[in-house]
Amino acid sequence: MAETKNEVVVEVVGEKPAKKSPAKSTTVKKAPAKTAAAKKEAVTEVAATEAAAEKPVAAKPAKKAAKAKAPLYINGRYVVEKQLPVKPVKGAKPYAVAKKQIKVTLIKSTAGCLKNQQATVKALGLTKIRSTNVLPDNDAIRGMIFKVKHLVAVEEVK
Repeated sequence: MAETKNEVVVEVVGEKPAKKSPAKSTTVKKAPAKTAAAKKEAVTEVAATEAAAEKPVAAKPAKKAAKAKAPLYINGRYVVEKQLPVKPVKGAKPYAVAKKQIKVTLIKSTAGCLKNQQATVKALGLTKIRSTNVLPDNDAIRGMIFKVKHLVAVEEVK
């Protein structure tokens, strides 16, 4: 029975070299260990080699300042870039409960209205004509009211 040789490849992790060259790697050849003690020794030797090869990584540099963009011209015409709205920070509550409240009353029927308007009226908690609901005064509720402003009456609650 012929003996086989085990190869362990360890890559050096650290800063990038100044010159563009292939990544450094070292090959350590080990003969097969026959006893349990020899196996443990081989494992600790490989771990020590890997630990020695790893260098502490330097802290990431701060983000570069945004460069002023040159105007965009397409076919000789100036094109204005659309600025996207700022998204709220994760964990922020954009529709936090306000101190003020508003009273919404359904004054017209939703029969014959669009499906999304009927769903909005239902989401406002209004079921029948002259039914009322007191809701917090925030942007979400204001947007819903705007969608069905021809069907409801709004009052501020003191």
